[in-house]
Amino acid sequence: MADGNGTGKTEGPGVVGHLNTAAFILLLTVLALMPNQRSLITREGVPPVTPADALVGLVFLVWLIDVIASRRFKKLRLPPLEPAMYAAWAVVAAAAVILKKQPTGGCVKEAAQLAVYFVVAPALFADLLNSPFRLRSAGLVLLVSGTVVAVVALVQGLKGPLLSPGSADRVQTIRGLFENNHVLSCYLAMLAPLCIGAMFFWPGWPVRIWAGVLAALCLVLTMNGGLLAALALASLAAAAARGRRHLAGTACSLFLLTTVALPFLPKDRGSHLSGSVSLFSGWHDRAIISYRYRRAQAGVNIFRAHPFIGIGPGRFQDYVGKQLYHMLDDELTPTPTPPEEVTAKNKFVDNRYVLTSAELGLPGLAILLAVMFLALRRLVQALARAEDDRVKGVLAGCIGVVIAAMIGGIFTDFLVRGLALPFVFALSVGFAARVRVL
Repeated sequence: MADGNGTGKTEGPGVVGHLNTAAFILLLTVLALMPNQRSLITREGVPPVTPADALVGLVFLVWLIDVIASRRFKKLRLPPLEPAMYAAWAVVAAAAVILKKQPTGGCVKEAAQLAVYFVVAPALFADLLNSPFRLRSAGLVLLVSGTVVAVVALVQGLKGPLLSPGSADRVQTIRGLFENNHVLSCYLAMLAPLCIGAMFFWPGWPVRIWAGVLAALCLVLTMNGGLLAALALASLAAAAARGRRHLAGTACSLFLLTTVALPFLPKDRGSHLSGSVSLFSGWHDRAIISYRYRRAQAGVNIFRAHPFIGIGPGRFQDYVGKQLYHMLDDELTPTPTPPEEVTAKNKFVDNRYVLTSAELGLPGLAILLAVMFLALRRLVQALARAEDDRVKGVLAGCIGVVIAAMIGGIFTDFLVRGLALPFVFALSVGFAARVRVL
């Protein structure tokens, strides 16, 4: 347990205190590794697992031994109920698939991974970040890991794509430690408000300059128009936590960067930004509705056919290519482009809300929205009570992270490896700060 003076030291002699410290250090390692999509398991049919995902299990084991050894069950502060409800509903939806004796595919594995993200990880974040010192340390680790990702992406971009984007495939080589630029852009949209929080709240010019440069780099490396908007709005939200003057300054900086600096970059960049959210795309000699919106429409049709329990977690790819879900509004006429041509290579949907409603039905979508809005409320309440400027910076940044994920979920699935843990960290920090460190 925290000693109350902000040092993060634990009570209890010998091994008990060391176990808690070890769990915290391991958790910092998770924070350093989590912006990474490199998979430890690549066999077909097995959900990819990153080093950070695997390490969460070890941290949980050490933490559990510490809780048992210190006998602090009554003092244990578990995370909010709604993240666990989201994971529980995924288990219910998976159970429904099994009871109907339908092909499970990755259904059970997807439900298990959601349980790690929404039950295990929040419990660790809520309990181990139990002092201002620990929360500040977590904030610094996030800035360091974000800097590594941004520098790797910058090096990739300076090899050509950033200066001359060219084709869409060429742009995707700016990916940092992720699979493609869309996922990188979603991460940068969550990293930028953390930088803004550090820049305005953290004492000392070195950290402020570092955070400011990193925030600008996030803007330059983002090649997705929707996620660029998410980055901007999330950064404004983090700045608003400091005051109107800082909000106005951030708004002016964003305006100057997007209207003065970015236009000096190649013109292809603008076409990629607009093309990433465009309603239409080329198909031979005519324009058709972009594939992302076709897949989204198919997802909506899946939801309409399975509105309550959904089709089960991880099963969207098995359904999205079916002709049944690619009909026009009259529900009789197939779409002009056959669904197998729309989804032959990319059986996914760039929208977390459509995916959730299709796989988990209306209850799953409602719980997910409750998770995000209640987390924002806790973060705002914790920020209002905080006294440590560094803690305020982390809380302000986490407000922006949640907002970025809420907006970014329209353009990218943020509950994937490499993105889910940073998002869950932001969800959990408000609860941890409110009940522990202030």
